[in-house]
Amino acid sequence: MILGSAVRMANWLPEMVDFIKKNQAELGRKPVALFTVHILNLGDNEASREARHAYLNSLHPCLNPIDEAFFPGKIDLESLSFVDRLMVKMVKSPIGDFRDWKQIRAWSPVIFWE
Repeated sequence: MILGSAVRMANWLPEMVDFIKKNQAELGRKPVALFTVHILNLGDNEASREARHAYLNSLHPCLNPIDEAFFPGKIDLESLSFVDRLMVKMVKSPIGDFRDWKQIRAWSPVIFWE
C-alpha cells in the first residue's frame, strides 16, 4: 500500500494520521510505503533531512514502512484561505510550484502513470 499526505504545521494531515491509527492492524499485515509532500526543509543538508524525517514521527509507532519518500510541493497563494496565507507568511514558506514530476514518477509505481 502507498499512503501519503501533505504537511501542515510540521505534521501529516490529521485525517491521514487518524486513518493510519484506525487501520493500524490491517496496515501492519501489508507492505506500506509512505510519501510526504512538503514545502519547507527542501535542502540537501543534514538539518533539512532530519526535519523531513520528523514529519513521520507520529506514524512510526503505528507502521514499519518499507520505503519513505519526500517530495517538494506547491504553494498557490490564490487558492489558500486568509488564515493559510498568514501561516505561509509566518513560516516564511517558499511560494511556487516545486514539484518534480520525474522524481515522483521514478518513485511511484508505473501503474499510476499509464
